[in-house]
Amino acid sequence: MLALIIIALFVLGFFLMSLSSGRLSFRQLFGTIDGEDLLRKDERRPVLYLRPFDFDEWSSRPRSVEVDGVPGFFSLRTLPAPSYEAALAKVVIRVGPRITVSNPKSNRRVKGFSTIRLGPHEWQQKVETQMKKAALVILCAGSDEGITWEFVKACDVVPRQRLVILTINSTSEEWWQMAERTLQTRLPRVGSYEPDLMYGMLYFDKDGNAHSDVIVPVQGNLTKAMTAAFRPVFKQLQELDNHFPPLA
Repeated sequence: MLALIIIALFVLGFFLMSLSSGRLSFRQLFGTIDGEDLLRKDERRPVLYLRPFDFDEWSSRPRSVEVDGVPGFFSLRTLPAPSYEAALAKVVIRVGPRITVSNPKSNRRVKGFSTIRLGPHEWQQKVETQMKKAALVILCAGSDEGITWEFVKACDVVPRQRLVILTINSTSEEWWQMAERTLQTRLPRVGSYEPDLMYGMLYFDKDGNAHSDVIVPVQGNLTKAMTAAFRPVFKQLQELDNHFPPLA
């Protein structure tokens, strides 16, 4: 318990120092600043998060975890936990400013990611521009026309080491076949034990070889599990850019 308190105080101190030094603002931290404003303020290469818009409903859903009780204080209890998108945002904050694109049918924000507003006639050009600038492109597998275009374009213009693909258990076989044709390589099939969870992860080494991981929360800790899965990706980015904090 004491160790957890010390860690919490350390993390709080880091963010307060960052805020006071001007490296972070509350709006940057929680993704409420406009995406284009953020990119003007933070000149680092961004993290670009692209997803099918129907992911938003469940990826933003609050989670809960059960924790063991402490004798004499409380019994087994359920505590709130970060949503999937909030956990992802927390994990990739070390890389650069976190941005995503707007859903034209909704004003909902993706927690932790600043939004770039897209018009109906300019969205492809804007997305491609951000892909080419990004330190990391995180793309969720999906079958709608928009995300399919983004996947094919990312495979064309984004270096493989800067590309991460997230899949769910219900990702269709048609998508896997399309992805293999586009990437021109065999892909390990990864998913999750639940139908709508963003737990399958694909990433690529400098030779374009595909690697996979399954993000399974350890004692309900999704952020910790995501951090472990992203570790080899961060190591590659450090070798490419050498500008963000070293891994613990």
